[in-house]
Amino acid sequence: MTTNALEQAARWHARLEDAPDGASLDAAQVGFDAWQRTHGGNPRAYAAVAAIEAVACELGGEDALRQMADEALARADARSGNTPRRGAAVLIALLVALPVAALTLHHVGSPPSPPGVPVQQARTFATAIGQRRLVTLGDTTRILLDTASRLTVRGSTLSVQGQALITAGRSPVVLNVGDRRVRIRSGSLNARVEADRVELLAQGAGTEVTVADGVSAPPAALPPGDLLSIDGGKARVARAPDPGAIAGWQTGWLQFDDVPLARAVREVNRYRPVRIGIVGDVAPLRISGSFRTGSDDTFLDLVAATLPVRIDRAGGRPRIVATGR
Repeated sequence: MTTNALEQAARWHARLEDAPDGASLDAAQVGFDAWQRTHGGNPRAYAAVAAIEAVACELGGEDALRQMADEALARADARSGNTPRRGAAVLIALLVALPVAALTLHHVGSPPSPPGVPVQQARTFATAIGQRRLVTLGDTTRILLDTASRLTVRGSTLSVQGQALITAGRSPVVLNVGDRRVRIRSGSLNARVEADRVELLAQGAGTEVTVADGVSAPPAALPPGDLLSIDGGKARVARAPDPGAIAGWQTGWLQFDDVPLARAVREVNRYRPVRIGIVGDVAPLRISGSFRTGSDDTFLDLVAATLPVRIDRAGGRPRIVATGR
């Protein structure tokens, strides 16, 4: 990886951040894709820039770093004749002028990566049961994590376990889901990722998402209101019958419309430190209603009032028990 490649990568990073949505961003993306293909080291250089972005944000106000940025810019401008914006200057200073950049790319004590594999520092964010957390990345991308969920960030690539609302910022982000990559250029995507099932709901006006399997299938657009389901390795896209039932958690509500009781209990349990149990043949019973997340008594009271069950609270763990009525 050459110094020139790092400087070019920093400039592309700045250009993609600054380009407005529409034709300008499309043109920038076409040029960026072509630049990545011109040399095998370019994708790795861009990955390094993305990985060190958080450091640049934290240190951008340091006087010593600004001086190093100016010196790096002077050297870069003398060679290329192009003047990057100040954000790119900080990245160039970190990547060109600071020896510590080597520690970012080759962590002390870490085994060397195979040739051609980008070295990226992962950041992890998690929520406890009943907690929500808003994560804002450097390019204004926002991720709202639902209860008991985990987000891993590597540059501009995200992985989610649990549930999250991902709203794209100035630069596109990529969500890894198994062997598929979901590129979010604008708008919001509700991602529900479980061990055996994935549901991706495009939300809001202006959402632009493409999905590819990374092997042979061409990217496919996912318009707002469409739901991409991946179950058992098979993908299916359809209009979501009730988007509010999927996205209600974002405003603190759970919505059920004639769903099996077992499914409703499983969802409510995601927000409870003490889980609700079910006893007897009650799992297939159907229930409808809207409930505040964490409003345990409201859910259990409705279940007892509308279904042939009783609530056994012995031992501190509530259980829904069939009554035979």
